Amino acid sequence: MSRRALVWAIATLAVVAVATLAAFAAWTCDDALISFRYVRNWIGGDGLTFNPGERVEGFSNFTFLLLLAPAEAVGSNLFDVANVIGIVATAAEAALLVWLLARRDAPLVAIAFAAALFATDRITIVWATGGLETAVHGALVMAVLALQLERPHAIRTLAALHVALAASRPEGIMFAAIWFAHMLATRRITELRRALNWFVPLLAILVGARLLYYGEVVANPYRAKVSGVPTLDYGPGYALMFARRIGVWGITALASVPLLVLGLRKRPDASLVLVAAFITAQVAMAIATGGDYMTDFRLLAPIVGVFYVFVGLVAARAWPSRTLAIAAMIAFAAGHAYRQLDPVPVFRTANPPAEHKRILTIAREQPAAFARALAVFAEPGDSVLADWAGYMSYGHSLRTIDATGLVSKHLSRDFYLRAPEERLPGHARWPTIEFMQREQLTFIFPKVNTRPPEDPEIDEHAAARRREYPFLHVTVPLADGRFLRFFTTLDAPHVLARAEAKHIRVCFRPALGALTCSR
Repeated sequence: MSRRALVWAIATLAVVAVATLAAFAAWTCDDALISFRYVRNWIGGDGLTFNPGERVEGFSNFTFLLLLAPAEAVGSNLFDVANVIGIVATAAEAALLVWLLARRDAPLVAIAFAAALFATDRITIVWATGGLETAVHGALVMAVLALQLERPHAIRTLAALHVALAASRPEGIMFAAIWFAHMLATRRITELRRALNWFVPLLAILVGARLLYYGEVVANPYRAKVSGVPTLDYGPGYALMFARRIGVWGITALASVPLLVLGLRKRPDASLVLVAAFITAQVAMAIATGGDYMTDFRLLAPIVGVFYVFVGLVAARAWPSRTLAIAAMIAFAAGHAYRQLDPVPVFRTANPPAEHKRILTIAREQPAAFARALAVFAEPGDSVLADWAGYMSYGHSLRTIDATGLVSKHLSRDFYLRAPEERLPGHARWPTIEFMQREQLTFIFPKVNTRPPEDPEIDEHAAARRREYPFLHVTVPLADGRFLRFFTTLDAPHVLARAEAKHIRVCFRPALGALTCSR
């Protein structure tokens, strides 16, 4: 067979493998339903809002929302659509990896090696789905890398892709900076001017639309999740754990050294420098922002493909010393396999990745079931304060406030930074009691479980801030034998009046107080 046919065979196997593994591992993260609610309101005529009438950009993945919107318009199930988009994007990333290495004249063994590592990596497989923008962002990162190396004069296409990348996640803008620096370093000044002439107006349209619609230049998730948090306390540890997971410690440390020595024994070519710049930028950003501590390293998932391009390029440069190069690749593959079977936790005290993923997974029937439970007690105009704003807001139209301030413009007024030991990135803020009282929230931290009314939500072992809640804790029996449990700013007469009007039984108690039940 010709080299071209064999490259096609490798690409096909990589695409089929990654798509099959991702499909079997498909899941939906609770955060995905935040995007789903924005899209539902947008297509439903309420604007790109989380709560109709409240313009707060509580998302950071506009490109992904654009992909979901047509599916919502025709009534498709976004659980399925989001995961199909992610699998297709990951398959495209695998194909681009093979194409890029083939274009760099890498040996077939090096191409197959890199493709196999990417297609079997847990990070690749987990974040091919999840219902989030991660896979689309990763495919865009790989696309701009491939074009910068192989089609550097396609300025308009690169400009459009870089704007889409910047709109897919906030850190996407740093890859445009690398693009400009790359042109400057290679003295392509005319092309740099053309690139700026295309990129800047397109980005200005994007930022201007955000400013006009939301009144903000920076999306609210940055303010809610990162601003004011000492992220450098967490970022280095996050990056080190990623290094352990990706396979450059342990067994693969022994393989990495000869591969790097052999591959870099001469002056590195431009492709290795550019790929290294992509990896360095993403890792530096993770360190600076503290990571997101989601299972299997979501924040660094978009450069897994780029990392394996680097491995493939280094292996290709080491190929003249075949015996040592093959031995190093075998050792590297063994270390990679070990880490897939025994992955490290995201940080030392975290749940194992599989358990973390289980906690974050939302079954497609869960939001609807939760919405039905709320409807047993809810009335028009009610509002919900939720610590899982994804599934707790989807399936109903009640005003929903995220407990970390994701959809609030008044962070400094309504939310405080939690104690340092609780202040992980993404979970740093918590609503004040004054805010909950002022908003007259009906459902505060609602949940559905099998705990009966006699089982108090707060006791002497509860955290101090919970014991200080001046709210009633309400329990409502549901038809399936479970209970809807929540705090509320409603007083006892209002709770009893609503129970009577809805013909339901309710039980309630103040913090550390006695239980009262309606008839």
